[in-house]
Amino acid sequence: MIPLLEVESVSAGYGGDTILKEVSLSLESGDVIGLVGRNGSGKSTFLHTIVGLTQISHGSIRFRGHEIHRLKPRQILAKGIAYASQKDAIFPELSVVENLDISILLTGSRGANSRQEREEALLNFPSLQKFRYSPAKALSGGMQKILSLAMALQQNPHFLMLDEPSVGLDKRALVQIEEQINNLKVNGAGLIIVEHNQDFLRSVANTILTVDDGMI
Repeated sequence: MIPLLEVESVSAGYGGDTILKEVSLSLESGDVIGLVGRNGSGKSTFLHTIVGLTQISHGSIRFRGHEIHRLKPRQILAKGIAYASQKDAIFPELSVVENLDISILLTGSRGANSRQEREEALLNFPSLQKFRYSPAKALSGGMQKILSLAMALQQNPHFLMLDEPSVGLDKRALVQIEEQINNLKVNGAGLIIVEHNQDFLRSVANTILTVDDGMI
């Protein structure tokens, strides 16, 4: 069976500086891989590389058996990949509902279907309900994380990457995120999660790998 994601001997970085060094990883459908490591070890750079935000100097990345490392970020995301980054994943001046609507547009949905998907997203994260017409910048850091995840989930991804999803969240919000991750796993999606909260990571991940000095 072809893995959902294959990263083979990838070296990558920014502006000529190599951050990742000959990194390889394979992810099957329904699996969750957690990445841990000190700050600056290359965890977020690894996620950036998968979605085309770094310069790859060596190696290849395949999604469902097809090379994606030569594609532009938008083309990569269109393959069924979603990414909830550690920051800058929302539109701060827009309301929660408007952020969700923009995310839905990325999937090509329109009209009644898009409104239904938006309401389903709010049901999945009840804590967002009372902020539906508030600008995203007025939300706490934790609630902005929830909004970012809700936007990513609306894209119905086959593969989802999360960067520090537990930061700023209380136990109730963490339970909501855990439920959504488990739903994705059951439906055959794969996930890679960068996370410092190892208790949370152990509750959702099948495998936990350490990133150290750009290597796994």
